[in-house]
Amino acid sequence: MGAETTIIKLFKIEINLFQQDNYPVLQNRVYDTEVEAKKCPTGDINLVQNSETGLIYNAAFRSELVVYDESYDNEQGNSKFFQQHLNIVADMLEDKIGKKSIVEVGCGKGLFLEILLNRGFDIYGFDPTYTGENSRIIKEFFKQGIIKEPVACIVLRHVLEHIENPFVFLNELKIANGGEGLIYIEVPCFDWICKNHTYFDIFYEHVNYFREIGFLRMFGKIIKSGSFFGNQ
Repeated sequence: MGAETTIIKLFKIEINLFQQDNYPVLQNRVYDTEVEAKKCPTGDINLVQNSETGLIYNAAFRSELVVYDESYDNEQGNSKFFQQHLNIVADMLEDKIGKKSIVEVGCGKGLFLEILLNRGFDIYGFDPTYTGENSRIIKEFFKQGIIKEPVACIVLRHVLEHIENPFVFLNELKIANGGEGLIYIEVPCFDWICKNHTYFDIFYEHVNYFREIGFLRMFGKIIKSGSFFGNQ
């Protein structure tokens, strides 16, 4: 009698967490009229968690619906509490990296970049939604070949949650920077959203939702990690 053979098939399991239809595609887009705003494009949210990687993402996300241009504005710079937070981040960057050769990918309207410039940092930014005149901000998406020499640090403040394939994107940044340098990442904390039932913090343009453990899995070396801005 021959030995029995057991075949085990492994499947990626997606655990459903949250579902809602017809969300505005861009929560932070400014429209000229009320009528135009009410006719804004909408999309569905179906948050799932990948059982293999732990990544939480919107399985119903359609990237072609999301267009970032000069009408997009998520600036919070008028808040003194938020200004305090940005200065804490600036202190941390200066302590861990110094002031030389930094690139901010997705710098928005340039507030944080301006803070660093005023503190003597050597920094350039990239963002197609920028509307100012600072020559150190390039009004386009960051792409391969745009960095001529490796920089000391790439800054990603509230960018990675907008990227459909975050791990691929991070590898592209690594390659673009010649495999050198550090990266600073700041994203909303999904555990905080769940703990405080702040489900209004779930919206369409955020395709991914992160927990600290996710970064521990993605990176082999982490200099500092944790939560701030009220643990958000």
